[in-house]
Amino acid sequence: MHRYARFRAENGHELQLYLTFPPESTFSEQDMLNYFNNFGPVQEVRIPSQVQRMFRVVALVYPETAALVLTKTNPHYICGSQAPVKPYRENEDKVHDQFNYHQDFRDA
Repeated sequence: MHRYARFRAENGHELQLYLTFPPESTFSEQDMLNYFNNFGPVQEVRIPSQVQRMFRVVALVYPETAALVLTKTNPHYICGSQAPVKPYRENEDKVHDQFNYHQDFRDA
């Protein structure tokens, strides 16, 4: 069984993907919608409000679409910017929150 098929079977977030990208990338929410609609219908694109966060979450309509995206060549390229994609897990946001919390103290 492919590791992403197993993820689909075991995880309640099988419809969501987590993307990271370089700070110099310029693709927009619409660019992401256009790109991922090539694989299947997209429910939403979530972009965190904090500027220093260099990630996005894409919610897809069907788990099969998420599996297809994950089995394609990774990283993906959106408007020429490299965007590694992996299954979303709730703790992804927490990891970034912890990093930013510690970073705030280093900057003080």
